[in-house]
Amino acid sequence: CAICKQEEKAINPNTGYPFPLSIDHNHKTNKVRGLLCKHCNLVLGQIEKNPNIVESCLKYLKQTDELKKTKGV
Repeated sequence: CAICKQEEKAINPNTGYPFPLSIDHNHKTNKVRGLLCKHCNLVLGQIEKNPNIVESCLKYLKQTDELKKTKGV
């Protein structure tokens, strides 16, 4: 995967084999950008729809990590 640098780990329940890597492309130009695992392809799709979600996710993780530290979890 061009993003996480891992092999595909999601298993197709119909075949029992890993899904093939997805061919990622720019939806406006149709230019191929690279090969992505199923997980990264789904995440990238959500980011493309709403780029601000990345900042919101990072803020959320930082807040919840701080909450865990203060509660001793």
